[in-house]
Amino acid sequence: MGNPLVCCFDCNDVLINLGRSKAEHARRMFRVECCPQRFKRKYVVSHGLLTDAQYEEVHQAVYDPEHLLSLDPVDGAIESIEALIREKHRVCIVTSRTGNDLEVMKEWWRMRSRFTIDFFGTGKGKSKGPMLRELHADTFVDNDLKKLRKISEEGIPTQLFLLSWCNNVHHKLPEHVRRLSSFRQFREEILALGAV
Repeated sequence: MGNPLVCCFDCNDVLINLGRSKAEHARRMFRVECCPQRFKRKYVVSHGLLTDAQYEEVHQAVYDPEHLLSLDPVDGAIESIEALIREKHRVCIVTSRTGNDLEVMKEWWRMRSRFTIDFFGTGKGKSKGPMLRELHADTFVDNDLKKLRKISEEGIPTQLFLLSWCNNVHHKLPEHVRRLSSFRQFREEILALGAV
């Protein structure tokens, strides 16, 4: 095995399948159909799928702590993270969540895995770059290209990965960001880095 890595992941639609839950709630509450990964306020409101007030109702229902604890993981996420831990890599979740929202995500993980991982909350609207620098992160996976661009512009020496969903497949990636189609591909990227 090569040198252990510090592998960091975002939470929403990287670890937990939040978009699917939002789309299901919108379907039940307002009979609206939307690709789960496109289910962002800006998209659904600007395309006339929901009003801002309706989106807020869906958001509140989905972010209820009991509901969050019931969310499914993104396909392959838990298995890949556990494999990294077994290989002695350090795994961290770096998320905008703080306070009770962060505690709920820690509990969500504990309910699904016997492995311990670290969770770090940066606060809504704040860059995750400083935390990645502090952690000496080797890799970071997110599904939000805007956030990855910001980290790249800050000069954080971390390999950045964009987890592909239908809302970001059309984006042209900057030089320092690689696209992932799955967690299986992430494992292949780790092998290419010579760390497994």
